Amino acid sequence: MKKTILILSSIIITGVAFEGCQKKGEGDPAISLHGRKARLSGEWTLSAGTSTDVSGTTSQLTTWTATSKTTTYGTTTIVYTYSDKLTIENDGTWKQVITSTTTGYATTTTYTGTWNWTGGVGEAKKRSQLVMTTLTKTDVETSGGSTSTETETYVGSKAPSQIYDIFQLKNKEIIFKWDGTSTSNSGGSNSTSSSKGEMTYVQ
Repeated sequence: MKKTILILSSIIITGVAFEGCQKKGEGDPAISLHGRKARLSGEWTLSAGTSTDVSGTTSQLTTWTATSKTTTYGTTTIVYTYSDKLTIENDGTWKQVITSTTTGYATTTTYTGTWNWTGGVGEAKKRSQLVMTTLTKTDVETSGGSTSTETETYVGSKAPSQIYDIFQLKNKEIIFKWDGTSTSNSGGSNSTSSSKGEMTYVQ
């Protein structure tokens, strides 16, 4: 009898653990033995991505690989040597270092900040979206043989935040997605801008 109770208790506890780790994003594994916070924490490197940004009648297409960034707007295409390193800590902090280089120009941007999950609003599930708040931003830019550094610091409600949909969260791979539109009216005419894309990070 005691053995039966222990077995049943083990099944119930295991079932609860699996239920707590079930998929939130569309591309998540059906079941994971690791919680979402454990899967999210770590050092990540951008491996691929695309984004389409439209402002009025002007559009810009950007594609990323692990080593490059290509931006096309109109008939102009610029290719950069590129790297994006993102570190997410389980204490709720993050750091990102982005390096971009093209002919005669190079920049390294370092961000630090805090992160949290959204609580799930409307159709969004809990912990299916990530809120990343920037507290510091440092740009080191080299152009024409000279180097300049600019640092921005944010406090409280002035800190900018970005929300990302977590399409997929695995132990060694994250896919972030975003899709947003803004419309303004000035002088009776509407102006619309939008951004849609996804980025894949790997460990």
